[in-house]
Amino acid sequence: MQPANKRWGGKQAMVEPVTHAIMPDATDHLVDGLLKRLDCEPAYVALRQTSQAQGVSWLMLVGGMLRDWVLRETVSADLDVVVDPAHAKPLAKALSKVYGCKCIVLDEALGIYRLVVPPTFFETNGLQGRVVMIDVAARLGNTLADDLARRDLTVNAMGLTLDDAHWHDPYDGLGDAQRRQLRMVSADNFRDDPLRYIRLFRFAATLGGLAMEAGTLVEVRAEGHRLLHVAPERIHYELCRLLDAEQCFDVIGLMQQTGLLGHLFVEWPALQQVPANGYHHLALPEHTLALLQQLEQLWAGLPASMRGALAEPYNATMSRRAVCRLGCFFHDFGKPATMALDDETGRYRFYGHEKVGAELVAGIALRYRWSQQLTRDVCALTRWHLYPHQVMGPEVSDKARHKFFRRLTHVMPELLALALCDRHSTRGTLVSQADVDRDEAQLLALWAAYEVFAKAEAELPPLLSGREVMARLNLQPGPAVGRVLDQLREAQLAGELADKASAEVWLDALQDHVN
Repeated sequence: MQPANKRWGGKQAMVEPVTHAIMPDATDHLVDGLLKRLDCEPAYVALRQTSQAQGVSWLMLVGGMLRDWVLRETVSADLDVVVDPAHAKPLAKALSKVYGCKCIVLDEALGIYRLVVPPTFFETNGLQGRVVMIDVAARLGNTLADDLARRDLTVNAMGLTLDDAHWHDPYDGLGDAQRRQLRMVSADNFRDDPLRYIRLFRFAATLGGLAMEAGTLVEVRAEGHRLLHVAPERIHYELCRLLDAEQCFDVIGLMQQTGLLGHLFVEWPALQQVPANGYHHLALPEHTLALLQQLEQLWAGLPASMRGALAEPYNATMSRRAVCRLGCFFHDFGKPATMALDDETGRYRFYGHEKVGAELVAGIALRYRWSQQLTRDVCALTRWHLYPHQVMGPEVSDKARHKFFRRLTHVMPELLALALCDRHSTRGTLVSQADVDRDEAQLLALWAAYEVFAKAEAELPPLLSGREVMARLNLQPGPAVGRVLDQLREAQLAGELADKASAEVWLDALQDHVN
């Protein structure tokens, strides 16, 4: 291994060593490999140089960087560092100048600061790098051991001090990583910050399906209700990260078994009232989760264009696939409130459940403080999840389909993927394989028709502007103008209008009809 003074600067650590740190020779290859890899990261090199210039006597890498290196020998885009409390804020401020970014205060009392390294830093002199976010935190407690003792999971409670290139692992995080399991450091740490009850599941999904140690699951079952005391924004962030994992069905299923879904959503227990029936071979809770499973199983067979659209970023936290999963999860939440027995058939009906479900989702969005865009989109997925079946098939006119496309274009990939998953998750005795195959073919044909529509609409210039419509119809700015423009666009896409003159004649006829 390269000597410490060549890596850092020669100063010795002034903190108490971790009593149960593993033997150096067991991790020499990990340390050497990681430091060599980080030496190729401009953001890390700048961190190291700035720390030396600031007189930082010791600095410890912790968290995801070490965990990801152990699990798959990859360098994550996030770098968490711990320093002496006296150096945390000055170092963060100095780094903000080096990187050319703001120093974001995450917790002034605890001394936690975040730096998001901008692209301009890497573009300077043609640099390339993957570390884009750095958290600088003051050491918790009086010693390095105290800091690691307060971490959530053993795989996150490993540290690498850069002054001596020493790997610290007091809770056998390396062993747990090799066993591919998640184990809490202590129950008290979870109870001190109950968000960790859901972070556990997010890690299980995003780290490639790591199992959860039995004692940790016992703690979740017994104390997961503490999540009710966590800020809703923090819970929402963790859920979005979880739903953005490549595979998450098994993890969500385990959340149901431990009771977490019931703690997170007071609406969830009511779903157990809806049994299986002739169309649904599963009771409603299992049917709901089956849609998440189907999205994973059908993913490789979806049209490449649909997969590409769903893989697009939705916001800084998640992709459109995660939004689709939210739609899958909430699509039937309105069924318990609308369940009624049909005396003639002896079957339960759920008239209007999609409308009631959308109202419930709006309440959940308010509770968890979703953005307006996410609220709009998931409510739309819930409200219209049955609608694709009404506009598919050869007997439906192009005009009707185009109206559907225009109305829901902002969620079309998510909506049609949801409909496919719903179809494959509905296999009661009254549903044949031929029914499933036919509906799948028609839903995929609907996606192909949407692609043709979207391409045509993008290439067609508008025939009249909003100002021209207002002037010709003597309208004031408002929703009425938008409705007229939508009708005008539909007529244009249907081939009924070809130029500005025909659009003006169409408007005149519309005005005569109104008058």
